[in-house]
Amino acid sequence: AEVSTAAIDASLQHIEDSAGVYIAASNRSEMSDSSVPEVGLMYALENQVRKLGYFRPIAYHENDRRLDLLKNVFQIEDQPEEMYGVTMRKAVYMLAHGDEDALIQQVMQKFNALHEKHDFIIVGGLNQGEMPAGAQNLNTKFADALNLP
Repeated sequence: AEVSTAAIDASLQHIEDSAGVYIAASNRSEMSDSSVPEVGLMYALENQVRKLGYFRPIAYHENDRRLDLLKNVFQIEDQPEEMYGVTMRKAVYMLAHGDEDALIQQVMQKFNALHEKHDFIIVGGLNQGEMPAGAQNLNTKFADALNLP
């Protein structure tokens, strides 16, 4: 995956109108890792946005590799636990118990807390292969709840 100029231009246009942008791979191929466009967009925006942040609605666990990558490459000062909504384990548990609304609320609360410290946040959604069973539309629900393009 690569970041297109159109995607960068669209993101720059949304900076003044939005709290951030939600990025997720839309197919199931092995190359559908959305961290590549996330890194590209972070590079494109790091000199355009004073306080740029990164967030994942669901992290694999507290030591999520994608969080570590973005935190280290861009020297993000936020604590790792501030940069994600819930762990995959907790998300699977909540979904299995019919608590999707509570899951979305918790993600919103964590995102809003992080947004208080940042002007714009790149949100790294779930790739299709990461989706918990029966939750294929979670990216759409998270993006809608966070009011992000």
